[in-house]
Amino acid sequence: MRKNFQKSARLQTNKVRYSSYVFGLTLLGQLFIIYSMSYFVQEGMITFFLASVAKIIMVMCDGANDVIFGFLSEKTKSRWGKRLPWIVGGMPFFFFFIVFTFLPKYSWNWSPELFFFYYLFFSVSYENSSTVMYINYNALFPVYYKSEEERAKTSSFKHVFEIIAMGICNILTPILVKAGLTYFNIGLMYGLVFFISTIYAITGFKNNGEENNIVKEDKQPLLLTLKQILLNKSFIFFNFTQSFFNAIMSLLVTLYPMYCTYVINVDGVQQALIIGALFVSLMGSIPLWNKFIKKKGARLAYKISYTLLPFGLLLFTFPTKWWHAIIICILVGPIASGLLISPDILGSELIDIDKMKYHISREASYSSLGSLVSRISVIITSIAMLFASVAFGYNSGTDPGPNPSLAFRMMMGVILAIIGAIGTVLCYTYLRKSKKEYDKLRQYNAVNENNGD
Repeated sequence: MRKNFQKSARLQTNKVRYSSYVFGLTLLGQLFIIYSMSYFVQEGMITFFLASVAKIIMVMCDGANDVIFGFLSEKTKSRWGKRLPWIVGGMPFFFFFIVFTFLPKYSWNWSPELFFFYYLFFSVSYENSSTVMYINYNALFPVYYKSEEERAKTSSFKHVFEIIAMGICNILTPILVKAGLTYFNIGLMYGLVFFISTIYAITGFKNNGEENNIVKEDKQPLLLTLKQILLNKSFIFFNFTQSFFNAIMSLLVTLYPMYCTYVINVDGVQQALIIGALFVSLMGSIPLWNKFIKKKGARLAYKISYTLLPFGLLLFTFPTKWWHAIIICILVGPIASGLLISPDILGSELIDIDKMKYHISREASYSSLGSLVSRISVIITSIAMLFASVAFGYNSGTDPGPNPSLAFRMMMGVILAIIGAIGTVLCYTYLRKSKKEYDKLRQYNAVNENNGD
């Protein structure tokens, strides 16, 4: 009976509609992630050094609030479940703090300190609202979808929406800027799409007790929850591993506009074509990874993708023409695709193992603490980029230094490849340390399926 209840509940939450949530969230969020730093730096409002300092502070604040928001989400009780009230409440803040980041202009003649504190305040506020939107959404994934096949299919849908939104933002934004629109106006346009797509998605979320009825709620003290999760070696190594990939993606999209400017000397349509090639390659490889995961499992997909990652990133050191960059993006796309799809499945397995051991539902705690652990690598990589910019003399668009081309070749190619290599070592360590628990989970699920037949 319990099994039938779970099946009927899950069927009411459509996979495509659940996945569509990330479309508007990604479209608007990418505007901040990709263009906020280059907007302030290239316009000469702040230096690259100060922008990097702001990013480090933002990440540190985000790491602290992840735990707080995750814990509060777990304790929430409402007729709409634990997560939906947080998502609805976070929507206007997410919109406001992204769009109004792009309000200041160099012509305002503010002091560099005032520009810096404005950028810092809106960066931290954006991260707070983003945490609320993502932690509560991700916490629903292992609740709604139980089997590896369901999760792989839903993860594929989710990342299709995500990649389309990233592609639109990366391709359309430079064209709109070239046509004379401001980032603020573009943010208003993307914000409208965000509200429409998010409302469409969340009105299709069907709680029906899944969050509370499958296993008992987490009524443990916060410190005990923290202890049990943070002493889980598989959890720590997985999130460290994933954090290096997330750091790479974050830095890649942040540096990309400046890489196009100084290394391959393009903007507008050509810049859009380069990033468009990456997203077409990403999209095209998702069905292939989906089939591979169905046959061989997410763990092997994760291992292969991470092994290839450093070599793919190193290629960004070499382009001299815009079509060189297109070829590299086509090659890197499938690698990134494998590392986008497989972590959703592996992260859900960690939550399933926790439920198996403790019989407690605490998806948001896992999501928030995982985010906290992942922030460490982002801080490290941001510091590395900061020192690299100082070493090569790059300050801002008005003071690019003696050789900005070399600076961004090193940052996009060599430094990111080194970060990828560290992540690969951690990936192998995680897979080795988690094997026993993963095998126990498979046996546990097999027994439950046999008992339910």
